[in-house]
Amino acid sequence: MKVHRIVFLTVLTFFLTACDVDLYRSLP
Repeated sequence: MKVHRIVFLTVLTFFLTACDVDLYRSLP
């Protein structure tokens, strides 16, 4: 369960980082 949780957090962090990059690229 712990490993599954770590993997989930890693994927979630990666997804949020990707969204932030997209937002920064959208800015003029």
